[in-house]
Amino acid sequence: MVIGSPDAVALNPPCGSTLVANTTLTGSISCATLIGYNVGAPGITINCKSATITGSGTGTGIFDNGFPNVVIKGCTVKNFYYGIGVVFTKNVTLSRNKAYNNLYCGFVVGAMNDSLVTRNYATGSRSGFFVNDTDNTVISFNVATASVSPVGGPSNSGDGFDIYGINNQVLSNLATVNSGDGFALALHSSTVLGNVATANGKAGLSLGNSATTTMFHNMATKNLQDGFILTSSSNDVLIDNGATSNTVNGFHFSNAKSNNIIQNTASKNGLDGFHFESNSTSNQVIDNRSYLNTRYRCYDGTGVTGLVLNFYVLNNGTPVGPAFSFPPGLFPA
Repeated sequence: MVIGSPDAVALNPPCGSTLVANTTLTGSISCATLIGYNVGAPGITINCKSATITGSGTGTGIFDNGFPNVVIKGCTVKNFYYGIGVVFTKNVTLSRNKAYNNLYCGFVVGAMNDSLVTRNYATGSRSGFFVNDTDNTVISFNVATASVSPVGGPSNSGDGFDIYGINNQVLSNLATVNSGDGFALALHSSTVLGNVATANGKAGLSLGNSATTTMFHNMATKNLQDGFILTSSSNDVLIDNGATSNTVNGFHFSNAKSNNIIQNTASKNGLDGFHFESNSTSNQVIDNRSYLNTRYRCYDGTGVTGLVLNFYVLNNGTPVGPAFSFPPGLFPA
């Protein structure tokens, strides 16, 4: 059924409807159809007013395939394969929606540019927010929790946020108690500001295959692997981030080159405060603080002198070796 044509019911549409006009749900609905609701026209608003759309474990709760200038707000979507899906479009707003126990993703976004994803909540999926090939988009004030990676699932399953694209802003989101990474990011020319990753099963914030991205004033705490990890990334800036009480390293750099690491703090982590692998070269590490970490305040596997400038080291709890450790034999005692 097409909802919005002159002979159609405007409110409380049945499952499987294609919506072509502004639509407000009047109550919750359970769907056996593959799609709960299809977006069928540009420029419309779907306002669920907190009503719940419940699926049967397959399909997508609300799906927009290519229609721009759409607003989806106030919807609770649960028990589908994907909660809310938006692809190949622009100028879309996803606001104040909730996705519960959708099998694969709470929110899946692909090639959705110039858009806003704000104040949404996802729990109980393999990935809370999966944002791929998406540019010029703001992702702010969202919560991803209890994403679960099944045995043998893909490497990115269990992440709170998977975000890939150019010139995006990732602002003030929370990832907590996900079985994978809190944030798994592959970003270029983007800003990652004010996010919190806590008690996730892997890293708090992972930035990989990225360049010219700024990570500012984020916090990673009590994650079961590293607080922050940069992998195969260059010309990024990390400034005023905090990593505390993570099981492995506070900040871990693997094949990360020509980055600026400034005024960050690592404390009470289970291995090193700052850990640079031997392939992480030409980084500038300035005015950072590292204290009460179990092993090294800063481990420099590169063996390059002059890497670290004005590094504050404060009373490591159980210091092993010097404040800065190089591979054995590179420098005389």
